Amino acid sequence: DIPTLEKSVAAFDAALTVFKADSDPVRWATTQSNRASAQLGLADAIYASTEDVQVRAVQSGATDVETLPEVIEARARAVEILTGSVAALEEALKVRPRADSPLDWAMIQHSRAAALSDRGKLTSSADDVKLAVDAFRDVMTAYDKDKMPVQWATSSSNLATTLRQYAGLIKDGAPLTEAAALLQESIVLIPRAQSPLDWAELETKLGNVWSDAVDYGAPMESTDKAVAAYRAAMEVQTPEQDLAGWERLQLYIVSALIKVATPAQDLPRLKDARATAADAARVLKAHGNPDAALFDQWLPTLDQFIDALGG
Repeated sequence: DIPTLEKSVAAFDAALTVFKADSDPVRWATTQSNRASAQLGLADAIYASTEDVQVRAVQSGATDVETLPEVIEARARAVEILTGSVAALEEALKVRPRADSPLDWAMIQHSRAAALSDRGKLTSSADDVKLAVDAFRDVMTAYDKDKMPVQWATSSSNLATTLRQYAGLIKDGAPLTEAAALLQESIVLIPRAQSPLDWAELETKLGNVWSDAVDYGAPMESTDKAVAAYRAAMEVQTPEQDLAGWERLQLYIVSALIKVATPAQDLPRLKDARATAADAARVLKAHGNPDAALFDQWLPTLDQFIDALGG
């Protein structure tokens, strides 16, 4: 929660009064990186604290929750925290250059990239996100893919996520091609048998990238690839093992199918969307989860489309 994260940041601030950049550069730079991680969590928690306000505003008929005073204040505070974090990490990179310790440098650069990405998300700044893309790309070069496959794949996954973010901001699908290639390579490096949850997360990210690609002119087959990736992840994130994760994947599948099938009047994909939504509603009801209603509400509309197409 916010108070706990604030105490964590304060503790790192206290440590920085002891560790000095000129006399103890290693511990000073490491502390700056750890402080930045806490600040990222704090900034995220501050902005997330407005979710209830935003939901109530939408329920009351608001159409632009981003202009609510509480949201503006929280976003400004979060951006201020992230800006300070970026500045401190850039100083840490000067004190702990790559030539001295490539892995320590990569850790600090990763923290900087994450802070830039988060700030770009809050401010819709393509410039910040492009800086994050470049920083994550630099981080990858610190890891030998053959000797450190997990670290390389993790960095690759972070880069792919940021490329997807960048594509959305510049309204161009080109970064998604690189993102998909990176994720496919990471899936090879972290096979399901080795780390099922990490593998499922990579498959989900790949599905998101392929689903987004349709918005920028990719053929509808890209949706089929997305659905296949989501369903692969569901083999790990089963209702018994992770009901919330399974539900999220079902939501991704239905949304991806409806997005392409409705305008194209594509009967097979509409039927798939309908069957997926019905199955999700059934399983969620069996678990006593009220989110079943979210899937139930799709069924009448999907039935109308299917009937109109002779299905």
